[in-house]
Amino acid sequence: MSCWLRCWALFGCVAGAQAASGYLAAVTEAVTRAEAGQWDTASQAFGQASLLDPDDPLAYCGQGLTLLAARQVDTAAACFRRADETDRYDALAFCGLGLCYFEVGNLSSAESYFKRAAALDALLAPPAFYRGVMALCRGQVDEAGELFGRAAELGTDQVLLDHLTALRLLASGRWQAATEALRQLKPHVATSVPGLPAPLPLKLEGEPGKQVVLLVPERDPLSDRVAPRTAVEVVAPQPVRVGPLTVETPLPGTTVSGRVTIRVSLMQARSYKYVTILVDNKTKGITNREPYYVVWDTTSGADGPHEIVVRATGGIELEGRLTVNVQNRPQTTVTQPYDPAAYRTAARRIAALLQHASPPLSVERLLLTAYQQQDPEQALDLMERLYAKDPTRTELVDPLLALYRTMGLSYPVDRLPEPVRGVAGAGRVALTFDDGPRPEYTEPILKLLRQHKARGTFLVTGRMSEKYPELVRAIAADGHEIGSHTYNHLHLDGLTRDEIAYEMIKTKVVLDDIVGVSSRLMRPPGGHYNPKVREVLADLGYFPVFWTVNCASFSRLSAAEASAAISGKTHDGGILLLHNGADNTLSILPALLETLSRRGLRFVALSDLLRAPTESALMARPEFGPLPPAELVPYAGVE
Repeated sequence: MSCWLRCWALFGCVAGAQAASGYLAAVTEAVTRAEAGQWDTASQAFGQASLLDPDDPLAYCGQGLTLLAARQVDTAAACFRRADETDRYDALAFCGLGLCYFEVGNLSSAESYFKRAAALDALLAPPAFYRGVMALCRGQVDEAGELFGRAAELGTDQVLLDHLTALRLLASGRWQAATEALRQLKPHVATSVPGLPAPLPLKLEGEPGKQVVLLVPERDPLSDRVAPRTAVEVVAPQPVRVGPLTVETPLPGTTVSGRVTIRVSLMQARSYKYVTILVDNKTKGITNREPYYVVWDTTSGADGPHEIVVRATGGIELEGRLTVNVQNRPQTTVTQPYDPAAYRTAARRIAALLQHASPPLSVERLLLTAYQQQDPEQALDLMERLYAKDPTRTELVDPLLALYRTMGLSYPVDRLPEPVRGVAGAGRVALTFDDGPRPEYTEPILKLLRQHKARGTFLVTGRMSEKYPELVRAIAADGHEIGSHTYNHLHLDGLTRDEIAYEMIKTKVVLDDIVGVSSRLMRPPGGHYNPKVREVLADLGYFPVFWTVNCASFSRLSAAEASAAISGKTHDGGILLLHNGADNTLSILPALLETLSRRGLRFVALSDLLRAPTESALMARPEFGPLPPAELVPYAGVE
């Protein structure tokens, strides 16, 4: 071999080693995104990784996984077939193909692929798990138990297996035992192990107490004729374009060496004075005439990524950016394109993601069927938690609302109270605190209320309550009332019916888990409210509370002036709107508490203020208590 050919061979080997090293890092990053549930960005990352090593299957298997998460089974199968063609790690590709056939109900093909995967790699969990599910569907309960035991040894999430054990009891005719097992499992508790976001597609056929059959519903047959390369084809790098500015060379993401020409084209060049070209924030050239280009000598810099910035200056400045990889210096030749241990770890993580992370749909149906008649409260709790976990499950909204109505928890929409003040006659006012909780505000507010022996009502957001559950518990421990200010603090009048329901249900589940109970009181963020919001709240058994005085309206005054002005507007039965956040609440609250106390006003929970002193306060869920009196002033716009 000539000296030139030997050098070229060495360079090709080195380039392959560097590409493989970057490839494995790219695959690992994509897997991390998939484990975090970022399926779209993970799919893109796997696609980009496949460019770095088109002959390795991991990126194709990863992309197939993300397509399964998006329910694009045919396209996912094409990715797994492309992975199989590389002939490096067939077991993972066979596992993916088996799952594709399982998803469409072709169990014979699925079984074949899962057996081939297990024969090649006995340490993969998904083949044992899905073969156990298929045995369960065939009524082979003992075989299913053995396979589930094997899947557990290989790392399948135990919570998921426990649900399937309950279904084994059901398939063997032990209906009551299955129902009791599911009660003990508390199936609304989501598993913490990453995996496919959709529940196992199992279907129950039969009636409670009679013979029940488990099935995998058949869908459109999976075509073997899908062009395997089409699905994983990634668009080749394109020139960077920003309006009339185009960086023609080099292309983004490419590897360059030696003297590199950075060439720019500019339409309507007369509208621009000059073009500046920078590499790593250092100017390489400024030119005011075509052709716009500079020659960059890469040999003086370090190998690795470098940023190129091109600016066209004129009436409007345009800027294009791209990154290229410089590779000038030969590296030590390696015999393998990847680290075996790191490769196996990435493959195992992809395999773990090829299992469903949610219990089977049939478990939900079983519970809802069993509970709806004998234990509707359990059924309601399950449905609320399913919807809170996955807002795309909008099919749960109508059954949820029907269950609220059946249990007498809804309000007639034409009688829904919308109070802006409470019941006068007993020298009472209500302090209400929106937003939060936040440590820097909640703790000082609680301290002030404690000093004045005042009760308040905290209308908290679900998101912040999840972040600071200890503050929610502190509010409850001090005897204050807790209501809902929605989960994301969005303007409800701009949301759909299902989105409004999600905001309320998600917050209820969060508060129930933190303090065990939540109030039927809520306040729409910003007071944004319309008939659609009113209807959903009535169906869910909530009613909106507004305010008599908005204390934030006096934020331009000093604390003393604001307290005096608010006190002058506050009368018996008044509802004061304050905030558990960054406004004037903390500055005015001490003086306000002093002033109103001297006037003989008592600070009570909002639910107390909405009832006459001789009546019981509104109860928390699920014993909602009676409706507020009809004479409460209806909402008619507030300041």
